[in-house]
Amino acid sequence: MNPFQSEPPLTVARYLELEESSGVKHEFYRGQMRVVADMAGTTLQHNRLVRRVANLIEG
Repeated sequence: MNPFQSEPPLTVARYLELEESSGVKHEFYRGQMRVVADMAGTTLQHNRLVRRVANLIEG
C-alpha cells in the first residue's frame, strides 16, 4: 500500500464487529475508529464553574 494513500473508511457494520472484540472503547467518527479517553470524575470546583458558565449563557 502506498504510504500516502489513506485507508478506506470503515462501515458501521465493520466498526461494530471490531468494537465487539476490542478490550478498549472506541467511537465511530467519519468512517474511522478513535479511542475514547477515560474521563475522571468531576470536582466541586468544576461543577461550580459549569453552573456559572451556564448562568452566563442563559442570561
